[in-house]
Amino acid sequence: DCEPQPELRGFSLRSSSATCVLVEHGGPTISRCTITSSEGHGVLVRGAARPTIRESTLHGHRKAAIVFRDHAGGQVVDSCFRANSGHGIVASGAASPLVESSEFAAHGSPAVVVRGQATAVIRE
Repeated sequence: DCEPQPELRGFSLRSSSATCVLVEHGGPTISRCTITSSEGHGVLVRGAARPTIRESTLHGHRKAAIVFRDHAGGQVVDSCFRANSGHGIVASGAASPLVESSEFAAHGSPAVVVRGQATAVIRE
């Protein structure tokens, strides 16, 4: 793919009632962001989207911090998930994320959940 992909870098994102970031297609990069206190998900990745989420902190979410669903994929690298009431990451449908070198702490539910036909690769 030769088209330039969007990048969200160095932002603090906070939502009181909905998902903070919705990725429906393409392969954007979200880096060095803090995504916090969402009643919804921190990041919802769906369709055939394949974002790269790196060096970001996701905390204080009532639902999962990141959800990959449908046929979505992408990477979560060097990120920190903490104090989420829900899961850190959920993969469902036929999603296939790669999670690498990330930290999970103090969640109200299991840190990573893989459901349905989804596959996830988790590396140290």
